Amino acid sequence: MRAAPAGGRRKVALAPGHSHLDWMRLTASLPRYRGPTQHTLAEVAAHRRKGDAWTVIRGRVYDVSRYVDYHPGGAAMLLSGAGKDATALFDKYHPWVNIEAMMRGLCLGELVDDDEEEADDTAPS
Repeated sequence: MRAAPAGGRRKVALAPGHSHLDWMRLTASLPRYRGPTQHTLAEVAAHRRKGDAWTVIRGRVYDVSRYVDYHPGGAAMLLSGAGKDATALFDKYHPWVNIEAMMRGLCLGELVDDDEEEADDTAPS
């Protein structure tokens, strides 16, 4: 068996039924993002623990709570991006991954600046 190169990705052993293929089967039945729902970074920051984990990747907000046990890098790695914009972290390890396909059904909406959300709240109806 060959060792992973220094600085390489580290994978953890997943429980049976928690492979990438199992995840794709599970999410195939979830509805796709219908948008546009808007969330601020302050709102995302309130969801940063196992069981309630939101993250931002490429301007979209995802509830990754259901994916924690499926992440090949382990729960700790996935949760290190919870509650914040994890685009740089995601792209460091997964620049080739189609996040929209992989996380379909988990997309909550688009990230907006706190100022934009406040402006929408004060706009006349």
